[in-house]
Amino acid sequence: MFSTKSPVVVTHTHSDASGDELQLEIVAAPIFDENGEVVQVIEACRNVTARVRAEELARQRQAELAHVARLGTMGEMAAGLAHELNQPLAAIVNYVQACLERMKGLGGEYDELRDDMEQAAAQAERAGEIIEHVRNFVRKGEPERTVVDFNKLVEEAVDLLRSEMREHAIQLRLELDDSLPAVMAEAIQLEQVIVNLMRNSLEAMSENGGGVRQLTIQTSRTAGGPAEFAIRDTGPGLRAEAVECIFDTFFTTKADGMGMGLPISRSIIEAHGGRLWAVPNPDRGVTFRFTVPIIDQRS
Repeated sequence: MFSTKSPVVVTHTHSDASGDELQLEIVAAPIFDENGEVVQVIEACRNVTARVRAEELARQRQAELAHVARLGTMGEMAAGLAHELNQPLAAIVNYVQACLERMKGLGGEYDELRDDMEQAAAQAERAGEIIEHVRNFVRKGEPERTVVDFNKLVEEAVDLLRSEMREHAIQLRLELDDSLPAVMAEAIQLEQVIVNLMRNSLEAMSENGGGVRQLTIQTSRTAGGPAEFAIRDTGPGLRAEAVECIFDTFFTTKADGMGMGLPISRSIIEAHGGRLWAVPNPDRGVTFRFTVPIIDQRS
């Protein structure tokens, strides 16, 4: 400052008496004599920790919102891609069925080949059904509540994530109550909640190393009560303080998480007249539960 004769503004990181980091802004300005020479420096120190943290939080939120926008774009692309893939799959099914028709008049030596062709056609049709389901899942539209078979909805969500479960060697147990009445719900939104809870559990258990990886999904209903969905994993679980925060917007325990899945899921369930909560398991992992009112059979 004595050489440049110009004021200086710098920010330093300091530690207070308790060891917490503080961001301090130091403003220094020269004082001149009658000849224009710097004879003194006056300095002011201001604690700007709150401002710096707010600016950093704003940058994080902007990055997260940009990510959300990219996810929306990917959803639209997925819908278009699903439409394009359905056409070659339909062609494969048609060609295989044509081959089967031509093979009907051939001898028994082609029976094994005929079985293989039928399996190929069945798998191509199943692939088309899965792609159509993905397309419906990401399609935009006005929410429309209909009568929904809750167990079937769970099974469709499971089908979407079977490949991920195989990839991470996760054992699945389905305990679905066959006597469960139908629910009135927006099916895609409810399935979004189930898929999100499942993916959270899969990601948690994938960090287990060689530990047991088991996912248990249950549907049930207490006497006269709502339908209940429960998903129990054997992941690392949640700390007591995290249980209170996991449904807060932008709170996440993942290194690359956005902290939006669970708050959105809770808002969907509450909009359906139910509730969503989490309970740490006594041994390991966590159980997420949500309820949805059933249709009044008397109406």
